[in-house]
Amino acid sequence: MKNEEKAVRLFCAISDIGDDLVDDAKMPPANAKAPAWRRWGALAACLCLIALAGAGVWHWMGQFDGPLPPDPDLPPAACDTLPGGITPVLRVGDTLYEWTGMSVEPFLDGSGSYSSMGGGTTYLSEGFREYGEISGVTVEEPTEDLQLQAGFEASGTVFVSKEYPAVVYVLLHTDWFAEEGSYVRFVSDALGNNELVSWHGRAYHFSYYYSDSPVLEVLPEGCEPIGHLHYVGDNSIPAGDLETNRRSDDYAKPLEGRKVYAVPGDDSVLYVYEPRYRQENGHSAWHPFWRVCRLWEP
Repeated sequence: MKNEEKAVRLFCAISDIGDDLVDDAKMPPANAKAPAWRRWGALAACLCLIALAGAGVWHWMGQFDGPLPPDPDLPPAACDTLPGGITPVLRVGDTLYEWTGMSVEPFLDGSGSYSSMGGGTTYLSEGFREYGEISGVTVEEPTEDLQLQAGFEASGTVFVSKEYPAVVYVLLHTDWFAEEGSYVRFVSDALGNNELVSWHGRAYHFSYYYSDSPVLEVLPEGCEPIGHLHYVGDNSIPAGDLETNRRSDDYAKPLEGRKVYAVPGDDSVLYVYEPRYRQENGHSAWHPFWRVCRLWEP
């Protein structure tokens, strides 16, 4: 996904501006050259959010993926503004864990969206215990236990959990964090980047990359409701029917209780109800859409 597209999605989610208005804004005038600022717009937006992190002002949009709060809408590998331009990867034992961002506590704000505000503080999720110290930093893929791949100098304490083996937390110290350090979350491929829905013992990917998991305005013929989503937590790998480790949708709205559909006899895809904000006939309102969730394997 291009940086410009990521920036537009981020702006849309924060401001609730209709999709059609965003599409119109993205269309340049005929024969016009792209201005220089456009090439750097996404970079500036991400750097501004890093600055907001230092001030302790976050807007949760369900795994931001750079030094943003965790949310799959913008995967960590897609943000190239970290110092050194490398998405950090930590090896713990034989498993590689990828940076997903600062660990911040979300809450439902007055609009019914997930947000997080508060003094720049980060937290360690319950059930995690100290495992050891980062053994060193490398720019190559880490080959030693507790070795960190990164483009910046860092030290820190690693925390693990037997209950949640797909996640580790690091109390990370760098010259661009506060002196006391910040808790950062790393995940393995098994977690599906917090974009999984389980059904009949299979995992489906609830991806916000539109090419992989588009939204439909009309359900396929023969689709029937099969139940409602149940959110089981960011650190969990869903196992029961219609469980998800995805907290919220593209608008930071909770996924708990969302209706799910499927075509009888076709177990290759699920469809999750996802209202989206758009403008029609001069009026803005929420309209029904359905997110396509295809079978997934790590």
